[in-house]
Amino acid sequence: MSRRFLLLSASLLTFASLTACDDAADGSLTVTEPVSTTGPQQPDPIADPTPSPIEQTVTGACGSFGHAADATVAVVANHEEVRFYRGDGTSFLAGAPFKYVPHTAEPQVVTVTAGPNGLFVVKIGWWLDANAQGSQITALDAQGEVLWVRTTDAHMDSVMHVGADRSTVLWRNNLDDWKMGYAEVVADDGRVTQLPPTFRPMAAPTAAGLIAGHLEGQLGWFHMAERSHTALAIESHHAFVLDDQLIYVNPGKTVPWLMTAQPGAEMGDLHPMWAYEGQMQHLGLGGIQNGWILFYDSDTEALTRINAHDGFADDAVVLSPPEGFRRIERCMGSDLSIDADGRILTVLRDDAAASLWRFDVDAQSWEQLGQSASDIVGGAITPATHTAIVRWYGQNETYCPHLEFSAPEGDAAALTGAFQEIVGPGEAPTTVLAGGSEVIADPTGLCVAYQERGVFGEDLEQAPQLLDVLSGETLPLEGWGSVAFAQ
Repeated sequence: MSRRFLLLSASLLTFASLTACDDAADGSLTVTEPVSTTGPQQPDPIADPTPSPIEQTVTGACGSFGHAADATVAVVANHEEVRFYRGDGTSFLAGAPFKYVPHTAEPQVVTVTAGPNGLFVVKIGWWLDANAQGSQITALDAQGEVLWVRTTDAHMDSVMHVGADRSTVLWRNNLDDWKMGYAEVVADDGRVTQLPPTFRPMAAPTAAGLIAGHLEGQLGWFHMAERSHTALAIESHHAFVLDDQLIYVNPGKTVPWLMTAQPGAEMGDLHPMWAYEGQMQHLGLGGIQNGWILFYDSDTEALTRINAHDGFADDAVVLSPPEGFRRIERCMGSDLSIDADGRILTVLRDDAAASLWRFDVDAQSWEQLGQSASDIVGGAITPATHTAIVRWYGQNETYCPHLEFSAPEGDAAALTGAFQEIVGPGEAPTTVLAGGSEVIADPTGLCVAYQERGVFGEDLEQAPQLLDVLSGETLPLEGWGSVAFAQ
């Protein structure tokens, strides 16, 4: 246990300027710390006793973005510290982010979530003994200054969403009944609004104070000020929120209807999915990227692409792989996605190897990307706006069917067994990592943090890195944990 925790005292829970909140329905101790009126807090000298070696870095953090030297690029949080990385590659520690963690606590889970305008929300959960637990959720600005704090006696509380106005939706667990937790919204100034116990939010509040979600199983909009819920008037499936609109699918009469409901509306605008010819029970959501929505038919593998920026127009996509190539039967993760330009990403193989491919629907053309992989059972695609991360699974690490590969001909070379690759746009170099590596990308996919690990989580004794995907340059990180990128 770190010296930080040994020096904390349980008596810190009785401190000046805390305001009690009466919304703890589960009877848990809950405190809210108001907005700080002091200047930036200094890094904890106990947690950072020596100057950081990163202070000498000159390459910068994801330098291709052109970040200002003092701008926060990323935050890494673990149970010992919350460290901010600047554009020039230097770093600093947030001041006292775990202020109210009892000194006898055994930390369990630490997460950090980024919001707009330099907001970062850090959650730490802990056990005190077999019957006592707790968590602290802290909002920090881009300088590491504490904005507000929430505490409770359930270590599995979590951060669900952060809105454009920097309001944060938290999920609070009920220790007496794990199925009866509840959500609450914490405003940027620390004010708290508890939501009904049976409401499950899907997003942060809109500017008008409306939250999309399910109340007692009914999808609709919860009005924070009125404490009322407007349910959608028709059946809904595959619901998600895009640009404050609630988008969902109704079975329709002859074809499914894609519905787009504005905040507070009982009924959305109707967009028939004429391109989809399958049955509703086979309709699956394949991906959402930059206003493009991809649906697939789990029975026929037929695809339907929808452009939210063009009146939600739909078109049918037929994947006919290049001669000699075929798709791999899906076993681990998703082998299908869509990129920011509406092109389809998938995994194809021939007799010798498999690789990531991109299909341009408009040009009806295929392009092979990244590395070739052999002695694998499949690849799972994690898309970002401009990047695809592919996890290739080896023959002996899953229960997937064994695949046969022949020796490649000529000078063709394929990587064998499990690995991961980060495939950037254009001429950006492809980065190859060990199979079990932890990889976290910013929304663009062009700034990536990773910790290399073996396929079963083995420590490879490699320092974690911050990768500039466009240039291939890396910045060593001083520690690993939960990572969030400035928005």
